[in-house]
Amino acid sequence: MKTTFYRELGRSGIQLSALGLGCWAIGGPFWAGETPVGWGKVDDEESIGAVHRALELGVNFFDTADVYGAGHSERVLARALAGRRNQVVIATKFGNQFDENSKQITGISADPEYIRQACEASLRRLRTEYIDLYQFHWGDCPVEQAREARDTLETLVQAGKIRAYGWSTDSPERAAVFAEGQNCVAIQHQMNVLDDNPALASNLIYFSFVTLTTTGYGDIFQAADSAQPLQSGINIRSALPRDVARQASNARTRRSGMTSLMDGSGPPLIDRCLLRCMSPFMADFVAEVS
Repeated sequence: MKTTFYRELGRSGIQLSALGLGCWAIGGPFWAGETPVGWGKVDDEESIGAVHRALELGVNFFDTADVYGAGHSERVLARALAGRRNQVVIATKFGNQFDENSKQITGISADPEYIRQACEASLRRLRTEYIDLYQFHWGDCPVEQAREARDTLETLVQAGKIRAYGWSTDSPERAAVFAEGQNCVAIQHQMNVLDDNPALASNLIYFSFVTLTTTGYGDIFQAADSAQPLQSGINIRSALPRDVARQASNARTRRSGMTSLMDGSGPPLIDRCLLRCMSPFMADFVAEVS
């Protein structure tokens, strides 16, 4: 039974579920030097099962990034969505350069030629001819470079490579730069009861916000699933900045918890592995779900 609801992604005309599945965890391990920035070892079949369960419940919005697992998340998502491309909305991101073999992040870029190459690489990994929402993944990029990136994204829209674009940033000033673009429709930012961003929402009220509603960075997260304690070596919070160390639930919770989130039978903290696509005008409506 489908138990979700849908809304338009900004001014794009794209209809997507208000709840989406974030795909950082299914990418598995990857590193920035000695620092782990991925979830850790994952079972791809469990990940695919979680995506299929989300589809069964009406979720059609899947958010990943090329750097998650150094390309692995995009490849797994492509397998999970095979034969269903016209039923789903795929969002991915660019900005982090990486080596797929070593799974190491090697740099960061907003260069126009890099953006075009990154887009083509994501299209190949995702096995699709277009990306619904292509998001800049360098949150504190200098404004002048961001303007050039925005203009490059406009050319990708015209070429049919992407349908719309956005920026994953918590900065209202930077978001406003992208908002000047005709086909910019979304700003992805972190927002929850412990970490709000009212300035961003108030300045960009006509945009969709792909909101990271993670609740779990510590004891609250572990308490929500105390029967399944975190395995040694998986918890990367101590090594990473807060905005990078986003915890996802284990595969069992992702699959069974998708139902409990939507029908109200499970703990409200289960939304730690999900994304919400919302407008400030719909904030009260969304709150009823959680």
